[in-house]
Amino acid sequence: MHSKKHQEQEIKKLLHTYWNSYLSGDLNTWASFLPDNYRNIGTTQQEILNSKQEAINYTRSVIHQVAGTVEMRNKTTDIFPIQPYVMAHEFADLYIKNGDERTFYAKLRVTTLLQQTNEGWKILHQHGSIPDMLALTDESIAFEKVTSENIALRDAVKRRTIELEDKNRELLIEASLEKVRVIALSMKRPADMIGVCRAISEQMQAHGIEAIRNVQTALIDDKSDTYINYQYFTAYGEGTIEEAKYNKHPKVLEMVQKMQQSEDAFFVIDFEGAALEEFRQYRKEDKQFPDPVLDTSSSLHYYFYAIGGGWLGLSTYKPLPDAGLDMFRRFHKAFGLAYRRFLDIEHAEALAREAQIETALERIRARSMAMQSTSELQDIVNLVARQLHKMEMDITGVFIAINNRSDNKEFTFWGSSGVAETYVKRASIPFLDRPIYTVLKELTQNSEGFFV
Repeated sequence: MHSKKHQEQEIKKLLHTYWNSYLSGDLNTWASFLPDNYRNIGTTQQEILNSKQEAINYTRSVIHQVAGTVEMRNKTTDIFPIQPYVMAHEFADLYIKNGDERTFYAKLRVTTLLQQTNEGWKILHQHGSIPDMLALTDESIAFEKVTSENIALRDAVKRRTIELEDKNRELLIEASLEKVRVIALSMKRPADMIGVCRAISEQMQAHGIEAIRNVQTALIDDKSDTYINYQYFTAYGEGTIEEAKYNKHPKVLEMVQKMQQSEDAFFVIDFEGAALEEFRQYRKEDKQFPDPVLDTSSSLHYYFYAIGGGWLGLSTYKPLPDAGLDMFRRFHKAFGLAYRRFLDIEHAEALAREAQIETALERIRARSMAMQSTSELQDIVNLVARQLHKMEMDITGVFIAINNRSDNKEFTFWGSSGVAETYVKRASIPFLDRPIYTVLKELTQNSEGFFV
């Protein structure tokens, strides 16, 4: 009896030293308890070891995760002699370091098979396991818990999949918006809006929006009760610019009035049946862009968003789904920002142009006021030509003509192309009975007049 207790104490002391050396990273002491034919089946998938050397190699690769981090608490050990071996069952709570505290990680069970040799007790085999924390007290496998958790996991995967699909869809839409935004920001003149309309049409089609008839931008001119419509017709791959009277059709007039009410105005028009037939006839009488597809369509749907002084519109042969309408709204927002920037630039350029014209006029005015004789007319006409070239006007020349003979048989010209080496000095040209000379004679005899 004394021998058995002594043996238990000896083995418990050995296991205490064994685990302390392992958890502190003292691999030399830890490995001294292992024979060359040591075997181990551990708690991780990789931890199947068939020799002492394999155990040492594996432990060296992971010991940095264990040493100083893992702690065994509440450990109990049961010893069972099985001649010529001894089996030990160890139960412990594993705690891991979490900041300044230790946090419970799992319960650990280890079975160790030992044999006494000439070098003392050696550990022949170990098997470690972590019990199934999901199983109830009367279950060997937690079927209900696993099933419920699998369902929860499946639902979580579904939700995550939907989230990822939504995020991916959002990224694709953002990429499409950016393409339209780049084209809109590159606009130099109103006619460039056709390119924006085409880009919106193509991007909406890329996102599965079908039956698009056209995308349009329009600028309203209240002075003439007209609007200039820049359109891209998707079905035909063509762009067109049309000017139309907006008071010829009540729905068009209603739409224009709505667009003028506020910067964020939105208007929808649906044509079906007799109303559609009447609208088809109106378009043909107004000589608008031919649309054979509309002639056979059962409906026509317009969606308009206001922009400064006009609108961005979309027409379809079928009602637009909610997703399509939301997408078009976002394209309107992207285009609207770029269009306002375009208007600001256009306004600034107009002001700069006006200032440039005023500067040129002042130079010509000052030189004209300083003129002392007709011999200086050549300098003035040269100056006029140069100023027009500076304003990038495509001219071949400028001339001043004077008819100061009472018999009207001769004109005196001073001309200039605006380039120094091609100045034309004073020249006298006889009157010929030709339309241009007749008109010039009439103009020189009147104080005012304009001829093209």
